[in-house]
Amino acid sequence: MVLPQDACGVFVAHRGDDADEGTRKAPVRTLRRAVEKARNEGKRRVFACAEVFDEAVMLPSGIELWGGRDCTTDEWGWPGTLSVTEIAPEPGRVPLTVEATQGLGTSKIFAVRLVAADASEAGASSIAMLVTDGADVVVRWSEIIAGNGADGEPGEDAPLERAPNGARASHGERACSDELVAGGAIAVTECADGTMSVGGSGGVGERDAGGAGEAGAPAPPALEASTDGLGGQGESTGACEPGVPGRDGAHGAPGKGAEQDSVRLGSSGLHGGRGENGTPGGTAQGGGGGGGTRGRGVCGRSEPQGGASGGSGGGGGCGGRAGGGGGAGGSSIGAVILGAKARFEMSRITTGRGGNGGAGGRGQQGGHGYPGGYGGEAGMTAGGEIRYACDGGHGGKGGDGGHGGGGLGGSAVGLARDDSEVSVDRGVTFELGAPGAGGPGDEAGDTSKAGQGGVTGEMWSLDDVTSPDAPPR
Repeated sequence: MVLPQDACGVFVAHRGDDADEGTRKAPVRTLRRAVEKARNEGKRRVFACAEVFDEAVMLPSGIELWGGRDCTTDEWGWPGTLSVTEIAPEPGRVPLTVEATQGLGTSKIFAVRLVAADASEAGASSIAMLVTDGADVVVRWSEIIAGNGADGEPGEDAPLERAPNGARASHGERACSDELVAGGAIAVTECADGTMSVGGSGGVGERDAGGAGEAGAPAPPALEASTDGLGGQGESTGACEPGVPGRDGAHGAPGKGAEQDSVRLGSSGLHGGRGENGTPGGTAQGGGGGGGTRGRGVCGRSEPQGGASGGSGGGGGCGGRAGGGGGAGGSSIGAVILGAKARFEMSRITTGRGGNGGAGGRGQQGGHGYPGGYGGEAGMTAGGEIRYACDGGHGGKGGDGGHGGGGLGGSAVGLARDDSEVSVDRGVTFELGAPGAGGPGDEAGDTSKAGQGGVTGEMWSLDDVTSPDAPPR
């Protein structure tokens, strides 16, 4: 066995000191310092003890990392395949990043175990190794171990309380109280999205006829024949008519669940896959105003001659706010290779599980409509019963907000590449975790609103985002 010499590289061990020379007898303490000295002093190799280093390492392309060294003696030999240097930084850090540095060539990684912690932030991925644009690396007799991806954040829930209810209607006035008795005043519901629902005013009371109530607003679509929210006719040759209830607001649509074709690869993993937001519910129509009555034959000669007026329509309820789409689950990826060159030989690549997609947020319930106002007292019938002008129509109910779509499940992939040259020899083995489930979507159980699940495979390529290169399992 050829033993490393001081002239060949920089030596690193826990017993060392970063202020030392980095020789076998006076090693530095951290991998970061060892790599820095190798680059600055024109040395191509870093020799590391078979110890655990809790730091993230940035390795310029061309610098070699030889791990697993027995540093209990001054020889710094490699005892065999069971002896490795472990790099295991805190959560959120990639253990080893190989970056291109002009003119330095290929990096070799030998007898190193890279251990990425489980992702801790919502939707984050766990990545054990990153190779960036233009870098060239060979990994041999090593282990690449990714932790679990984190679950995606749930979509934002709309408020739990209902959207605002419709505005209070006004009652009509009694006959003989004026020459022209005004109908119940309009009821105006003002909604947070700037829309309004208006209950129509009640019909006036006059001497010879009652006025018709006004229709509620907003009116139904122009191309659709509808009597919703119409005002009632006033008394003339026949009795007055009550206002017609307003139309309910349309329910918002649930958001679509995230699909695999939304995924993109970047330095922090697989991105995208958020569920769509739902759409808000529609503002309901106000009820129509009730018709008024005539005063002739009811009011005495010394009294004002106006008839009873109709009650106004109740205001319609506001539409509910939509729920937000759920976030994508984080992935577990052994190595991400971006526009680079990487070869893996006689090594093992292990992943954890992909995080589950976040659930779509809950939509808000629409507000209730307000009942129509009562018609005013219109006099007494020949049989001695009190009669009234007509009531306004009930305001419609605001539409419920749509639920958010579910987020994409995270994937468990050994090697993920984007426009890169990646080769794997027969001595490389993979142990892959399970993909994350897609986040649930529409509460009604429409599975198309749930996010798609992640994928599992030895290789993932941007050329085919629906499945990895190796058959999913």
